[in-house]
Amino acid sequence: MVTGVDMKVQVSKGTDGSLDDIFARYLELEEMQVEAGFMTHKKHPETGIDMVELANIQQFGSVTRNIPERPFMTDGFVLSQDEIKKRLPGAVHKYLKGTSAEIALKPIAEVSKESIVKAIKMQRFTPLSPTTIRKRKEKGNNSTTILIDTSYMINNIETKISKK
Repeated sequence: MVTGVDMKVQVSKGTDGSLDDIFARYLELEEMQVEAGFMTHKKHPETGIDMVELANIQQFGSVTRNIPERPFMTDGFVLSQDEIKKRLPGAVHKYLKGTSAEIALKPIAEVSKESIVKAIKMQRFTPLSPTTIRKRKEKGNNSTTILIDTSYMINNIETKISKK
């Protein structure tokens, strides 16, 4: 039997991997968001239309422009859900171990972007009108692929990881 030994332990908040630290980081992560789509107000080089506006026109349609809705953003969101569910635990684990939110959540952002591209390539939309096809042909473009005329839009899908 050992006698006369005093032992003191001090537990404090910080970045020591304690339960308090893990909870604090988890709460910080809850304040983060991942966005994918069109966020930068830049002009489409051929039409001169703002990319955010153009994406909205395509997503929701435009009666005045005779454009049917082509919900590529919504479809992309739906397509991304299973893969996000698979990757999210790993992202949370990385973050709780000390990785920055931007690095930990990057795979989620990539899946979101890839799913929008996939939705566009699946072509589950109202077909192009004969007028649109004729106008494309007049410009030397024989493509009948919806939402991919010059590929500018599909190549400019953005992602953003930020605080809510």
